[in-house]
Amino acid sequence: MEKQIFDPVNKGVRKLAVLFVIAIVLVFALSLGAIWLVPFDNVESYPLNTNTNMAYGATLARNETGVYSAFDHGIVELSSPDKILVEGKCSYLSVSGDTLYFIKDGAFTSMNLFSKQPEAIIKDVSSALVLGRWVYFTNINDGLIYKRRLDSEDITCLNIKPENNNYTVMGTNVYFLDSDGIVKTSRTDGTNIKPFFGLPVDKFSIEGKFLLYIREGNLYIHAIGAKMDDCELLCEAVSYGVVTETVYVVENSYGIQTVDLNVPDKTVSSSVSSPDSAASAVSSKPVVSGGSDGYEVDEDAENGHERQRIETLRAGEKCEYFQTDGSFIYWRRADGSLCRVMPDNTEEKIFK
Repeated sequence: MEKQIFDPVNKGVRKLAVLFVIAIVLVFALSLGAIWLVPFDNVESYPLNTNTNMAYGATLARNETGVYSAFDHGIVELSSPDKILVEGKCSYLSVSGDTLYFIKDGAFTSMNLFSKQPEAIIKDVSSALVLGRWVYFTNINDGLIYKRRLDSEDITCLNIKPENNNYTVMGTNVYFLDSDGIVKTSRTDGTNIKPFFGLPVDKFSIEGKFLLYIREGNLYIHAIGAKMDDCELLCEAVSYGVVTETVYVVENSYGIQTVDLNVPDKTVSSSVSSPDSAASAVSSKPVVSGGSDGYEVDEDAENGHERQRIETLRAGEKCEYFQTDGSFIYWRRADGSLCRVMPDNTEEKIFK
C-alpha cells in the first residue's frame, strides 16, 4: 500500500480556494437579499421634489450640480438662465442623477443632461412624480394614478383618482385628496385605501412628520400620529411652500411671509378639532409629542430684534405659486419672472 505524503502547502492553497469561493457566494447572496429586502418604492435619488413643489406643478428641481426651472419659454439651469435646455412650456420637473424628467405636450419625457436629447416615455400624462426607479403619474383621460418602472414598459393602474392631481408618495404609501376633500392613503399598489385625516381640505402636502393643508384661506398643520382631527392654525394663506420641515413660506393679504416653527408663538394657543372652530382659532405651535425641543427664543444679537414666528418678506406682493429647493425660496411673479431669496430675506435674485 502506497503511503500518502502530507503536503501542507497544497492543503493551504485548497483552503484559500474554498474560502474564496464561499466569500463570492456570500457577497452574491447578500446583494440579492438587499435587492429583495429593500422595496423599490423606497429607493429615492437625491434630491427630488418637495411635496409642495408637486402640489404647484413642480416647475423647480435640483441635483448636486444645479437648480432647474421651467419658464414659459423652456427649462433652464439657473446658473446659466440664458441657455435653454428644453424649448417650450414644461412642468413636473424631477432630477435623478444625470437625468431630467418633465412633462411636455402631455408626454412624460426624460433627457440626459449631457446628451440633451429628450425622449418621450409615456403619453397623455397630466402629472408625474419620480421616485427612485419608479414614476407615478396621472392620466389625462381618466385622471387615475398609474405607476411604472423607469426601465420597463409595464404599467400598473392604482384605481385612485386624486382631486386636482393632489397626491404624493412616501415610502410604501400613496396619499391623495379625494373628491370630497378628504386626505386618504393606500399602499403603492392601490390597495388598503382608508382615510388619513378626518377634516376636509382644499390642498395638502406631507412634509416630514407633519401634514400641511389649506382650508378656506388658512394654513393648518397636523402632527402625523396625533389624533386624526387634531390640528393647529398657523396663519392666513392663499398658497404655501416648504423651505424645511419647520420653516414655511406663504402668500396672504399681508404679502409674502415666512412661518418658523422653531420660534415660539406669542399668541394664545388654540387647538382646532372641527371646521366650526377653525374659523375662530389663532396661530399657535403644532401639536407635537415628546416635549418642546426646538421651540426656543432666537434673538438677533446684532440689532436686538427678537424673531417672530411670522415674518414678512415682501409686504403686499402677490405671486402665482412658490417653489423651494431646501435652501432658497422661489416665487413666480405675475410677469413670469422668478424671484429667489433666502428665508432671512437676503441674496435676492430675479430670473426671467
